[in-house]
Amino acid sequence: MVTKLKYDQKKRIDKSLNERFFLVDYSDIDNKLCFNICGTTGNIYKITINTNSKNISCNCPDNIRCRQLKCLCKHCCFVLLKVLKVYIVNSEDYLINRFSNRVADLFETLKFSENININIINSYENLLQNLDSSNYDDKITERYILLRGKYKDVFHNSKRELDVNDNCPICLCEFKNKELVINCPSCHNYIHKSCIEDWIKVKANCPMCRSKSFSNYIEKQYINLST
Repeated sequence: MVTKLKYDQKKRIDKSLNERFFLVDYSDIDNKLCFNICGTTGNIYKITINTNSKNISCNCPDNIRCRQLKCLCKHCCFVLLKVLKVYIVNSEDYLINRFSNRVADLFETLKFSENININIINSYENLLQNLDSSNYDDKITERYILLRGKYKDVFHNSKRELDVNDNCPICLCEFKNKELVINCPSCHNYIHKSCIEDWIKVKANCPMCRSKSFSNYIEKQYINLST
């Protein structure tokens, strides 16, 4: 029996379809399809589709909440629905795979099937031909390129390599995925991204060196085109 989209997921799908987002850059590196999207706040968010592990992720603040809810953020939905056009939403709010015309199971598993993964790869290869002009703006892209050259991500710029014996100072667990790790700009110690984002809700100081390096964490980690 086909189930309706969950409320939390449907809310984010609706936002991806009705809010203004623009694709400003994309790349294919080591089987990872990366899309930089300009959000409604002017922030640039990076969506990554790993075609090896067959999943999708975003670096937006809502992504942590989405993982808990087992749904995708609106930026991931935008890439899948309006950029790659792998899915469509019909009038009854069902999510449909455009290639097979079947109801998709993505938002129940949060992992692509082999067939959907192939659909994604094929869509990416034909991205230029299928990209709608409404999802792209030359002036926004030009501003992004200008700011990108001046931008320095201070939280992914450590002066030392990640050691296999390093553990997160907050949860005390080992680092299994370097993409989910950031470092303190002051002491250069590595920390889980999700851990520090929970930490700064209570304290603005680094859990290791006690510096105020994370006091402007949200503002500093994204390129913002409105500044």
